[in-house]
Amino acid sequence: MKILWIAGWYPNQTEPFAGDFVQRHAQAAGIYHDVTVLFVMRDAHSLVTNQTAVEESVHGRLKERKIYYALGIKPAMISRVISYLKYQSLLRKEIKRYIAENGKPDLIHFYIGMRTNVVGKWITGLNIPYVVSEQWTGFLKEGKPHFSELPSLYRKGWFSLMRQASGVHVVSNYLGNALQQLTGRDLPLTIIPNVVNTDIFFQERKEESKILKLVFVTSQLDYQKNTTDILYALSLLKQKGMDFTLDVFGPFQEEYIRLSVDLNIGNEVIIHGEKKQQELAVYFNRADALIIYSRFETFGCVIIEANACGTPVVASDIPVLHENIIDGINGIFVRSEDRIALAERLEWFAANRTIFNRGEIAAATAERYNYEKVGEMFAHWYNRITAKTDR
Repeated sequence: MKILWIAGWYPNQTEPFAGDFVQRHAQAAGIYHDVTVLFVMRDAHSLVTNQTAVEESVHGRLKERKIYYALGIKPAMISRVISYLKYQSLLRKEIKRYIAENGKPDLIHFYIGMRTNVVGKWITGLNIPYVVSEQWTGFLKEGKPHFSELPSLYRKGWFSLMRQASGVHVVSNYLGNALQQLTGRDLPLTIIPNVVNTDIFFQERKEESKILKLVFVTSQLDYQKNTTDILYALSLLKQKGMDFTLDVFGPFQEEYIRLSVDLNIGNEVIIHGEKKQQELAVYFNRADALIIYSRFETFGCVIIEANACGTPVVASDIPVLHENIIDGINGIFVRSEDRIALAERLEWFAANRTIFNRGEIAAATAERYNYEKVGEMFAHWYNRITAKTDR
């Protein structure tokens, strides 16, 4: 089948790591069907173009077409309105171009409907079935920022897109339940997990060390990742005389660098910034555990990346993480938002880390989340949707 993806987030020249989980899903879906991804974005700082530029690539049955547009310097409010209209115009133009060159797709797949719903009503007039994928934590009742804080124009457009969708894809039961509560509808949900690249994330021989080696992957949305409690827990371990290191990946904020120094763990906390997956895999293989002490998640891609390297996870005890972590098998849980409990569980883990079978963790993860397996799930879903709409 021909599947047209309209992506609201995707890796690009200005943000090479943005929405990489969307790209991995497109790669998986492209194993079994002809997938074309359209991604339109504003180049706010004219890093790529001063007007409009197009970037194209082909990887087997997956085609990517990224359109960048710049607006120049304008007052903020005027700029937002012009950008909205420009985005809508370019996206419609690209969809028309695709249809002119390839004919109508069998299915349109909106990935991150919050950004792409500007063409939702127009799409319904083309008489092409469509589905929607979401992963944003803002749909969760505890999520910050939250869906309810968005401008009404975006919220109304999203609700309209969801009402007409032939299917809705989520990566966890927890997110699916949140979407149903938010919309007040029994949505046509399908759960397909995120994918892990087993050519990058796989088990390698780990050197034993008395030092507890930990990895933490963070983001600028620090409230979600709860960096503060992690640092305080580690300072408690240092007070007890434990030797450890914490390798941090992501745009770690200056205030947390200062906090680590104030807590006397500045030498143990090593900041690496954002890195490619190949580099991250090296550290996962060296580590005893990944820490993910989030207040909320919709999935947690880093869990399956670490597990694919055989590395267990020390995780906050929130419902969604129970969908991918089995306590005592591929990780352990810690009471959420309790830095003392986190320190105690890390101390326990340091003494008992050898009970985790890294080989079995890696094998089970590769079997469940590989490209072929996840791609097959997308293929079956697409087939069900098109068969239903044909009838």
